[in-house]
Amino acid sequence: LDQKRIDATFQSLYINRALANEARKMELDKDPLVARQLALQADSLLAKEWAIKVKRDAKLPDFEPRALEKYRVEDKQYSVEPQVHAMHILIDTKTRSRDEALKKLKELRAKAMSGQKDFGALAEEFSDDPSAKTNKGDIGFFTPDKMVKSFSDAAFALTANGQISEPIETKFGFHIIKLIEKKEGYKKPLDKVKADIIKELEQEYYDNLIREQVNAIKSDKAITTNTEAILGLRPILLNPDGTVRPDKKP
Repeated sequence: LDQKRIDATFQSLYINRALANEARKMELDKDPLVARQLALQADSLLAKEWAIKVKRDAKLPDFEPRALEKYRVEDKQYSVEPQVHAMHILIDTKTRSRDEALKKLKELRAKAMSGQKDFGALAEEFSDDPSAKTNKGDIGFFTPDKMVKSFSDAAFALTANGQISEPIETKFGFHIIKLIEKKEGYKKPLDKVKADIIKELEQEYYDNLIREQVNAIKSDKAITTNTEAILGLRPILLNPDGTVRPDKKP
């Protein structure tokens, strides 16, 4: 541990304790508003400690069967989506017709397919994607939901590294896509996720246990609201001369 941080923490605790003792000597703790705040803070702390003890004393059931069922049913939660690493060239239709954009892109594709020029160099020089000037069209790995559907479908349809797609159209214009690498999706092994699933089920059990007891308190018919006492908790604002402001009386 950092000695400076330790020293600073203890110094802060000491100062707070010393100032609190001075406040007690001045009998500030007997001020009604201060006393109410202290009582509220004590209630809040005790309520938290109650919840901790409830969790500590709870007799947990065997969650393994439920964990196995959760793993079996909730495939998506415990699966890693497929990914592709791709490059692309975009020719937009903002400053040219669709036919012109498509023709231009087909010419670039032919150059890339023939090896006449590197795909990244073509992207850097001709792509209308602003980021291509720095990444040469390389958009890294992405999952199916991270791109517009037509683009994603075309990228994931590619099967061989280095393969270049036919031109495809999106709302941004026309693209060709080059596959760099594909990672197939898979479901995580049970032994890698079982402990996390059980932990989630335990937390859900604790939350329900506390919620049941809180709801029982809420539904107690003996509980009534003392409006006068609640209004009495409002601070009283004073005028400069020390008199109570009429419009702010509790």
